[in-house]
Amino acid sequence: MNVKALVAKQLRRNVPYHRGSVTANVLGLQVVRAVTKHLAWHLRGSGDVDRHARTLVDDGIVVIHDFLAPDEYRRVRAEYDRSRTEQKYLRDFDYARLLAPEVYESPDRLAIEDLVSEEALRIDPHGAVFPDTFELVRNNPTIRAIVAGAARRPVRDCVASFTVWRREDGPRGTSDSRRIKPRGEYMLHADTHYPTFKAWYYLSDVDEANGAFVYVKRSHRMTVDRLRYEYDAAVRVARSKADGSWLRLPYGHIRSVPAGYFERLGLHEEPITGPANTLVISNTCGFHRRGEFTSNRARETLHLDYRQLRYYANI
Repeated sequence: MNVKALVAKQLRRNVPYHRGSVTANVLGLQVVRAVTKHLAWHLRGSGDVDRHARTLVDDGIVVIHDFLAPDEYRRVRAEYDRSRTEQKYLRDFDYARLLAPEVYESPDRLAIEDLVSEEALRIDPHGAVFPDTFELVRNNPTIRAIVAGAARRPVRDCVASFTVWRREDGPRGTSDSRRIKPRGEYMLHADTHYPTFKAWYYLSDVDEANGAFVYVKRSHRMTVDRLRYEYDAAVRVARSKADGSWLRLPYGHIRSVPAGYFERLGLHEEPITGPANTLVISNTCGFHRRGEFTSNRARETLHLDYRQLRYYANI
């Protein structure tokens, strides 16, 4: 393998949020990683960006209602409806609620015991099957300009998927009997220690009853308080890997946010609701979680993951 191929392979690696031994993290490895990446982001400079990119930089999230023209929305929605009858979706269940209530920072979130299912269909990377969705959303130059402006890097590609979340009535079962490790998406968490971006295009109305994404604005900033969190969480994760509890608990629990953290900083959670044809772009270095499902209405979106931006995060 030549040098160019080796470099390309390294860049394609999905860099983990946490890495290293307990000793390395006690000595501050995660703080160094976080400071280095955010310093590099600052040094790249902002350039000439539009107001939506500035909002994304300032708040960590931007919401654009009526993103597409009505006819364009109908074309994308028609392709999604066709996909539901002609394509095979990958189905998964969310077992996060099967953990004991004391694991969660707000046990009342476990009041609804029905399971939540996810169905996802990856959009082909060439646009042959869903050409309107490919052109109008996945490859939309406005979305790419916003993400590139906030990331301060070129945006060449993204992974796009139709996603459907819905509440499932019926018995809960147990995570042990299904041999599935519970997930922690209902707990406030950050995805990474550096700027990284995801977007959701709402194909139907999304509100607090059907699991609206919850975000803490301005929590993406790498302040002294955030660095303290990064240090503590990294040590906890390293110790969890060392003692084996990593295999039993959801990642969101291991790196959970200390009680009173957001209140002390004057930050708060906000459900990101909106009608169909709303676009949401988020820096998931900020804290977020999945909303609860209190109705049987599905949450239907086109999910855009700009994961190739992670390839630059080489530490």
